[in-house]
Amino acid sequence: MQRPFLPALGRFREMRDGGDLPMTPDFKDHPVMARQPYDFTQDAVVFEALRHAFARHLPLTGDGLTDVAPLFVVGLPWTGIGLVERILAAHGMVQGAGGISAMPLAAAKVAGTMAGAVLDIPVIQALGGKSAAVLGRAYLDEAGRSERRIIDTFALNFQYIGWIAQAFPKASIICLQRGAMDSVWGNFRHASDDAPPGWGWARDLMDAARYVLLFQRLMAFWRQRFPSRIHEVSYEFLLSDPEVQSRRMLAFCGLEWDAACTQNAVPMPDDGPIGGWRAYASHLGEVMEFFTANGIPLD
Repeated sequence: MQRPFLPALGRFREMRDGGDLPMTPDFKDHPVMARQPYDFTQDAVVFEALRHAFARHLPLTGDGLTDVAPLFVVGLPWTGIGLVERILAAHGMVQGAGGISAMPLAAAKVAGTMAGAVLDIPVIQALGGKSAAVLGRAYLDEAGRSERRIIDTFALNFQYIGWIAQAFPKASIICLQRGAMDSVWGNFRHASDDAPPGWGWARDLMDAARYVLLFQRLMAFWRQRFPSRIHEVSYEFLLSDPEVQSRRMLAFCGLEWDAACTQNAVPMPDDGPIGGWRAYASHLGEVMEFFTANGIPLD
C-alpha cells in the first residue's frame, strides 16, 4: 500500500496559514528530514563524473536511432514542466507520455546495473563504449512507440542529456529554467516521505539550493558540449508571452504552429506563483546569500 502523502514543512505551513510564518532555522524537527538523510556530496560526485565522461570523447559508440525523434522536456521538478508538456502535447503531431523514468531505466539496463531510476557512478562508467542505438532501443522499450512524437517530461532527464543526444540524433531537448529561489521553495514545499528516487535534496533548503547550483552548472556544460541540441525556455517569459515562447519551442522541434497549443497555457496550480518565495523571504536569508555568493540571480 502506498504511504500517505506527507507534505514538507514549508508546504504544510503555506497551506495552513497562507503567509509569512515563523520557522526553525534548520527544520531538523521535520519528520521527513529526520527519517530520510541526504548526502549532497554523492550528487556532487555524480555530476562531476558526468562532465568528465563527456568532456573529451562521447562515450557511446556508433550511430543513434534516426527514425524516431522524441521530445524531452527537462529541468527541475515543480518549476513548470507540466505547463510545457500541456502546450506541446496539444499539438496534433505530439503525444504526451508524462514524467516517465524511461531513460534512467534504459541506461541502467544497458549498463547492466541495478541502479533503477537513480543515476550513479557505476552506470556512468558502464555506459562507456556501449552502443548508442542499443540505448535508444532500450529507451523505446520502456517508453513505448507511437506514430506521433512522444514527449517525455521526466524532469531529472537533464542528467541524461549527453546520452539522449547520442541515442536520438533527431530528438528535441527543451530545458525549462525558473528563478533560483522559486525553484528551491517550490521543491522544498513539495518534498515528501514518498519522494521519488534522486529527490532527497528537496527536503532541506540548503541542500535544495546546492542542487539548483549543480543543475545550473551541468546545464552550462551541456550547452557548451551540445550547442545546437538544447532549447532553453524561461518559465517567467513563458507565462508573460505564451504564444511567442510556444512558437519558438515548436519551431525548435520542427513542428508547424498549432493554435491549440496555447489554448490552455495557464500555470499549473502546484507550481506556485512567480516570486512565491518572497512571502517567506525573512526565513530564506541563508539561501539568498548562497546564490548571491555564487553569482546566481534570485529570480
